[in-house]
Amino acid sequence: MLHQDRIAANNAFWREMLDQVPATVLVFRIDEDEQAQLFFVNAHVKQDLGFSTEEYVLASESAGIITSELNGLVDKIAELSHKNNADAPRQALLLTNKADEQIPFKFDFRIFQSKSSRNNLITVILFQHSGTVDKGAVGAAVQTIVQAPLSPLFVAESSVMKAVIEKTEQVVHKEEHVMLLGESFTGKRTLLQRMIKGIRLTYSGLKIVEVDCTDSSPKSVLPEFFDSKIPVAQTDLYLSKERVILSISGFERLGEEDFRRLSALISGREQLGFKTRIMATSRFSAEQLHEQGKLPAEFLYRHLFMNILIPPLRHRKGDISSLAKKWVDRAVNLLQLPEVNFTEAQLFQLEEQEWPENFKSLFENLKSAVYFGQHGRADIRSKSEPSKKAPKKQETPFESEPEEILSFDNLSRKYLQHVLKKTNGKIYGDDGAAALLKMKPTTLQSKLKKLKVR
Repeated sequence: MLHQDRIAANNAFWREMLDQVPATVLVFRIDEDEQAQLFFVNAHVKQDLGFSTEEYVLASESAGIITSELNGLVDKIAELSHKNNADAPRQALLLTNKADEQIPFKFDFRIFQSKSSRNNLITVILFQHSGTVDKGAVGAAVQTIVQAPLSPLFVAESSVMKAVIEKTEQVVHKEEHVMLLGESFTGKRTLLQRMIKGIRLTYSGLKIVEVDCTDSSPKSVLPEFFDSKIPVAQTDLYLSKERVILSISGFERLGEEDFRRLSALISGREQLGFKTRIMATSRFSAEQLHEQGKLPAEFLYRHLFMNILIPPLRHRKGDISSLAKKWVDRAVNLLQLPEVNFTEAQLFQLEEQEWPENFKSLFENLKSAVYFGQHGRADIRSKSEPSKKAPKKQETPFESEPEEILSFDNLSRKYLQHVLKKTNGKIYGDDGAAALLKMKPTTLQSKLKKLKVR
């Protein structure tokens, strides 16, 4: 028997064995980026949650409620793995089934390394039990798409984003404070969460405090620490002997008094020999916040930040096609809609737009592609609304006498560009440029390539 055949037979044997376990078994793989991905679930998931094994794995790759629940499960496991939980009772959680009902479970887990692949794996066994179900969360998977865009995806295929990832990997395990800088809706918080998750799965004896100032006041997140009536030195955060990482989203929304308390926290813990690190997202650098009168000079010069600039989508054109395809695939899988495809012209149109609000603008456009697309083809909306006034008729180079004599190739190039503009870049089909020109699409493509027409 060949080596590959032996591997396939061995995998089939263990899958069959795990299917005999009278409980749902989930197996996560921790990849080289230290992100946990669900890659196996046994057949018992059909009885517990109503999904086939393939459906549940696919749903785990969507940015809906199932992904959120599994990410919360992995985070809980990371927290428990750093504690002495040998005698701890089974932990409880809620998981959404195929009917959008939340089912209570308790779970056990083990973290181990596969000798064959050298990957760290997490095995989770779920046990159903009676409990209270949060009825308000029912149907959240559909509401995620209907009421708001899906969360930003992590794609780094462009050279720009590859450079950003390389920089984050250089600083993530160091001691410096880190600031992810960029425009709104560029995915700063997604990248920060990715960095934090990697740290959480790597280190023990770590206390991570997440402060989200993007949608709320920090006082509602950490009321004790940001309460000016309580001295900083008397807060639990100040007295914690663990290494503390403050993950702050929306750093620029903190007030001057908040910055003073943070400075006192870091300096005081440093004198006690305790480590404290800030990892934050912000639209402005510490220097810019100081110039705006928000950040005290003492904080600026005492606590230095390693700045990492997150590019806007208009600088990431090499990622946009993948982002669009993955987002739409997630949406249609989650809502069980027919497959939606993009034409090459539509992908080109997406790449050429400016996306003033970055992911927010892109996902609003893609929602239209999902909801208004017909016959399996995405419906890409234009980047600007048409004017209510009748547009002034513009002459084309072929409706008036040219001002200069052009070479035959230059004239052909302009003519082909004009035709492609009329067909929105489409070559094939009854409404494509080839049909309009009454020539074979392959012949047209050859001419475009020869004349260097994009």
